[in-house]
Amino acid sequence: MNSPADLKGDYIGKTASDDDDVPDFEEIPVWIDPSGDDDEGAPLDSVGDVPDPDLDSFAVIERDEGLLQYGRVSSGYEYSARADPSVQQRDTSMGYDPRPVRESALDEDVYRLIRVELLGEVVFEEDGYTVRRPSKLPQVGRKVYELGATELANLLEMPDEEIGLDIGSIESGGESVPFRIDPGFMSRHVAILGRTGVGKTHTGHVIIEELINYDDPDTPGVPVVTFDAEEDVANMADDVGGVTLDPEDIVMPVPFQLIGWSEFDRFLGSMASDMQRQVIGRAYSRVHNEALEELEERGQVDVGMAEFERYVHNAADAFDYNYGGQAANRATAVVNGSDVLAEGMNDWAELLVENPIVNIDIGNLGDANRGAVISAVSRMLRILREEDQIPPFVLAIDEAHEFVPAGQSSESTAVVRDLVKTARHIGVGVMLMTQSPSELDSRTLRTCNTYITLALADPEVNEIKGLLSDLSDRSLDQIPNMEQGRAFVGAARDIMTHTVPVNVRDRDSPEGAPTPNLVEDSSEWRDDYDEDGGE
Repeated sequence: MNSPADLKGDYIGKTASDDDDVPDFEEIPVWIDPSGDDDEGAPLDSVGDVPDPDLDSFAVIERDEGLLQYGRVSSGYEYSARADPSVQQRDTSMGYDPRPVRESALDEDVYRLIRVELLGEVVFEEDGYTVRRPSKLPQVGRKVYELGATELANLLEMPDEEIGLDIGSIESGGESVPFRIDPGFMSRHVAILGRTGVGKTHTGHVIIEELINYDDPDTPGVPVVTFDAEEDVANMADDVGGVTLDPEDIVMPVPFQLIGWSEFDRFLGSMASDMQRQVIGRAYSRVHNEALEELEERGQVDVGMAEFERYVHNAADAFDYNYGGQAANRATAVVNGSDVLAEGMNDWAELLVENPIVNIDIGNLGDANRGAVISAVSRMLRILREEDQIPPFVLAIDEAHEFVPAGQSSESTAVVRDLVKTARHIGVGVMLMTQSPSELDSRTLRTCNTYITLALADPEVNEIKGLLSDLSDRSLDQIPNMEQGRAFVGAARDIMTHTVPVNVRDRDSPEGAPTPNLVEDSSEWRDDYDEDGGE
């Protein structure tokens, strides 16, 4: 783009003002010129294509020589005094033969007005152009033009096909172009917000496809670790040559030494006496600390059940407790009787090098087991990455409000929160997906630098307004009614200039668990039941 003319698409009309709408630093009223011709000297003996800009389309507004202002169409209306219901009622009841409410696009009593949310300015200079925040007050009577999607992509400073991650498409000025985002957005975390059924998980999986280079499996991308609570990721992991780990299976040992005392204490149950808890707690703290040191130094855990049992006896002696044997038996029974706890751990470097996706299936786990798995895995991954013993990776957490809930504290919550807080500095990207941002820990949500917002209920939109500061109130009002697969995508200014509405693309990999159709499923079940004679 070398001059303002390069940004001007089809002519729309002119900036306007009346008693209700005036141009300011937030919004600009624009009269739609029905002639569709920006040649002010042309006769109005005929009408060309009447401008009809779409909601959320972008527009540029003339300001000064070498300066254009631009924004997004946020609302609009059409007005005619003859369309007043009382006037139409009067004419009908009195038997009048009134003029048609709308005779033509050039009808002198009908006008159309759109409002353009002011987003920025483009300053053209000899050596190119710069984009900046609004600094000049918009003026009335200035010509307004549609901004094509191709030119919009340039204003957004979107990366090219070789670098950018293909998320979907953007539309403006009657055209659509691919929407790509700089890969750097993942290193500063992303939150995907949307109620059930609007494409939240789908959007997350589209991003995962881009991260792992789904379309080019011979070129390794960034490995992704997922906690799969809804059995949504297993198909994708299998399709791309990844792996799904079941914590209740021996192929995924969850080291008891790393889950933390509060999670271990949940497994003790109510049968342990207070003194047994003190004894076992002291012993566990020693095992836990040694395990953390070993993990930092060697990337593995060697301290195990034998040491734990010995430390329980030592703690019993220190407390002058005569039933050290019973305490040791109870402590070891927790590990031996658990479906998920074990002494060893996986080779996470090998897992992440050989698998584009490491999917951890926690869908069938109870609360205690789920907490233990999340605590141990999150703690392991953080320490191993801090010590550069595993490659950089992305941690994807669906239904994140269940893992890091607002107003609650547990070992697993604290560990995940700590990982998210430190992840950026150690080469870990975090992707949080939730249908209930109000139920997600606010400190964790605020660590995200990119927000992809699909349809949400009004109360949820009110909760996150402060995170979507680039959107006007009119744009925020659109969110509850957005169609499936459409999202506002916004990031830090060095990643993307402005928040834009994006149509998320289809997935290339197999979809996850489908949303059940209860009517069809119930009918099929009854048919099968009848065929089997009620058995």
